[in-house]
Amino acid sequence: MIMKQEYTSPASLRLSSVDNEYGAAIGAVVLWVIGAVFGWLAT
Repeated sequence: MIMKQEYTSPASLRLSSVDNEYGAAIGAVVLWVIGAVFGWLAT
């Protein structure tokens, strides 16, 4: 959580509002996929 906030803070300053929204959505999907894969491998 902390790493995401630290990464998003400078990114939001460089990217436009639309790009930042897409980046946040893509980041959330990537984190969800990674979590799902690790959860599947752990079982």
